[in-house]
Amino acid sequence: MMAWEWYHPVKVYFGENFFYKLKDLSLDKPVAVITGKKNVKERGIVGRLEELIGNDFTLLDFVEGEPTWEVIEKLRDRLSEEGVKTVISIGGGSVLDSAKLAALLVTNKGVKIREIIGVRDFKFENSPLRVIAVPTTSGSGSEVTPYSIVIDRENLKKASIGSLYLYPFIAIDDPTLTYDTPFEITRNSGIDAFCHSLEVFFMKEIHPIASNFALNGILLFIKFFMNALNNDRIARAKMMLSSLYGGYAISNVGAGLIHQFAHALGVLRGYPHGFAIAIYVVPVLSWYAGYKEGLERIKLLEDNLGIKGLIMYLRKLFGDIGIPDVGKIGLGEKEIELMVSIVERRKTYFDKFVVTPKRDDLYRIALGGFEASL
Repeated sequence: MMAWEWYHPVKVYFGENFFYKLKDLSLDKPVAVITGKKNVKERGIVGRLEELIGNDFTLLDFVEGEPTWEVIEKLRDRLSEEGVKTVISIGGGSVLDSAKLAALLVTNKGVKIREIIGVRDFKFENSPLRVIAVPTTSGSGSEVTPYSIVIDRENLKKASIGSLYLYPFIAIDDPTLTYDTPFEITRNSGIDAFCHSLEVFFMKEIHPIASNFALNGILLFIKFFMNALNNDRIARAKMMLSSLYGGYAISNVGAGLIHQFAHALGVLRGYPHGFAIAIYVVPVLSWYAGYKEGLERIKLLEDNLGIKGLIMYLRKLFGDIGIPDVGKIGLGEKEIELMVSIVERRKTYFDKFVVTPKRDDLYRIALGGFEASL
């Protein structure tokens, strides 16, 4: 019998209008609110927050679409200057990731972000400021994970920093915050959520708790994703649940090879994370299908999902919503070399995958050379 362990410390509030739970929470002051540059403010969410907790907080609304180390350092410095005790992060995955890491760096002075990008379990000495994570997209699951993605464009790095201290204190998942999210953000974030759940099944050992969350997350994606794109409110609520399940799923096992290629493509091209993921789902699954162990996992998913030809199903689904094949994005020879090099830096992760890729495999996957045949 396999041995396993599970740890999860985040208190989660899930439900429509649970954003108002903020009014009932005891917030140690001073409080800082971390958001993106315009989306949350334009949608009136900051105004709603003021109705709940007043306007006695520092608003840090300069997080970009991707979590760069420069912005995270700026957040750290501002939190420190203001003597902040509680951080409320409201936004997509980049906002949540940036806020979690900045809140931890405040209490661990001297840690250099750029030196620990990609470290699975960095040993921070001190616990972070309290973070309340409020996602406004259904994708990253960052409100329940111990990871923060960081980009260092100069050194072509995009990878997670992992630490149990990166779990937020509280997560508030309110589907109403996603109801007016634009099509492309809904599409890209939804595919990210799906991939978190999907990759759990391509780890060497299938974790019994993670896989249960993951399977339910995938089922919700298949049933509700397309309706969510059409702004169906019930479907959007279900996609937030799918995202939460995906976050739970990767919280104890991590992400897989698709994510490694997406991070590389993201840092090279600046593509949104979920968009980059969608481009590499089919090539990576097709590569897995060439090995007995990988094919068994695909068949396992097909049996549990009631889908024959999972790879072709996903290729059609993604094509129908505007996701191009790898061959259509015009990667040059130098970009392919860089991509393989970036993915190879993640070799310490490869030992977790059900099949370990070789360098030649990485090249063919990067080119989209493994064609779906199922």
